[in-house]
Amino acid sequence: MTAPTDLTAVIVTYNSAAVIERCLSTLPTDMPVIIVDNDSTDDTLARVEACRPATMLIQQGYNSGFGRACNRGLRSMETGFGILINPDTVISGEGLSALEEGMRQQPDVAVLAPRFTSDPDAITKTPVSPKIEDRAFVLGAGMVLRRRAFPDETYFDERIFLYSEDNDICVSTRRRGHRVACAINVVALHRGGESTDALENDTSDKVRIMARSAAFVILKHAGGRRYPAVRKMCIYGWHGITFGLSGRRKESRLWFARAGGILDVLRFGPDVLWDNRLTGGVTGPREQDS
Repeated sequence: MTAPTDLTAVIVTYNSAAVIERCLSTLPTDMPVIIVDNDSTDDTLARVEACRPATMLIQQGYNSGFGRACNRGLRSMETGFGILINPDTVISGEGLSALEEGMRQQPDVAVLAPRFTSDPDAITKTPVSPKIEDRAFVLGAGMVLRRRAFPDETYFDERIFLYSEDNDICVSTRRRGHRVACAINVVALHRGGESTDALENDTSDKVRIMARSAAFVILKHAGGRRYPAVRKMCIYGWHGITFGLSGRRKESRLWFARAGGILDVLRFGPDVLWDNRLTGGVTGPREQDS
């Protein structure tokens, strides 16, 4: 299978020095690559320069969140397709070609992703082909987007700082009449969490951020109904109580963090997604990209 010809890799980095070289090393040398860096303080940029000096590098100058950084990279590409690749994700050149071919064969598919695994051996054991199957949701760690399927190049909702952006874009895409699919014979290696460990000094903070983003997406697509989010909050709170009564304090704290994240969004709306006490000092969604 030939190398992809109309596909750009967009990679968002934030203190990703430990994984970025492995990610870049498997991409075809003639494939366009755009790195959008969210103000890394380690040697991520030096490693990008050493590993792939021809890469287009966009420096945000602050931690702009995942969705906004993705949008900036996608709007800078010149190809018909863009693939978002997490720094801790590895996709072979053959797999990338199959993803592009799958998009060409199915013109009504707007969002396509490979199968993900944490087992390196699974990549070599799977015969690669562009066969795809429809899905309600796919993971954003290696997501291909069809440029013309997004009016005005509006991709991710920039009100979300981190987490659940992929769920949101899948729902929005299907509601516009496009398909979301998985290339079942393309396997990508994804070691979840390695690309965000620098942010997650406290597990309860991570859980609260995740719950806030998930609650926002639920409310956004619930047609004004708050019940689905309130119901989840009550369930999480009940789990927190039951684990606490049984002496399992760590689990109790995490369930209460989930419930608290939902309550935050119910009380304060989407601006709470950018609470700089939990998101590494970002200034908020209204700051303009430099």
